[in-house]
Amino acid sequence: MKQTLIEHFNNDHETKIAKKKIREEGFSDHFLDELTKKYNWCEEVYPYAHLHKYYMYKLALDERSFVPPVFSKEPFEFRDSVEIVDNFFHKGKPNTKYLGEYVEQWILFFVTEGQFRCNHNKVLREFGKNRDNTNWLVWSTTLAQSTAANWRLVHSDMMYNQIIDITDTCNAVLSRLLKRLRRVPLTGAYLRAMFTNLQNLPEFVPFQQNRTHMHKEFRWYFERLKKGGNSGYHKAAKPVRLSKHSVHAMLVEYDEWLPSLRKRSKTKPVSK
Repeated sequence: MKQTLIEHFNNDHETKIAKKKIREEGFSDHFLDELTKKYNWCEEVYPYAHLHKYYMYKLALDERSFVPPVFSKEPFEFRDSVEIVDNFFHKGKPNTKYLGEYVEQWILFFVTEGQFRCNHNKVLREFGKNRDNTNWLVWSTTLAQSTAANWRLVHSDMMYNQIIDITDTCNAVLSRLLKRLRRVPLTGAYLRAMFTNLQNLPEFVPFQQNRTHMHKEFRWYFERLKKGGNSGYHKAAKPVRLSKHSVHAMLVEYDEWLPSLRKRSKTKPVSK
């Protein structure tokens, strides 16, 4: 009996690549373009939306539907800052996908694991399940498809302390991230510019009234690109103003992305 291409591979990573190649060759370029356009994960700047859409794209490519795993119900605990910082590196190298203009969003997401949402009235809610080291793609999709019953109310007396704890942990992660990047050879203009921008990033603050001039006027500077050959460099693009928001404001943005907590009852038509 002839062996298939997959059976020639013993390495799991090589097997996955081979399966993906065979699968994609079975689709037309038009279908793949339409799928990419539908989920457009590359255009998402927020981590939860980016991860969710990319996973939905992968599921569509595999012709599978999402089945949420079973999670344990344990109280949320912050992970060690070293473990959180590991998310920003891949095989010892900085993961530039997470260290761009919206790095503070990625830090907040990895710190809270997306388990807290807050509305404009400062009503804080916590997700009722534990991530249990689940893959970030699967976890983000689980959160995106959660229901109101999955979110429990944090008592108003505890809300302020919880926001402060999140803020302190985010600042600890930012500090440790900078220290680790100082020990990594940053080759290339983009990585050097990224590190400079990260050094200028203002610290996390709990609420909007705590923001400073640095938060409101923060600018992201771009690297200079080579002209080619020995012709030197192009002039760097103008820096972009990127206001940085408080932890509460970012949790409000997250709350607005998640499924609504309101139970809307269908109104019956008025009989004449």
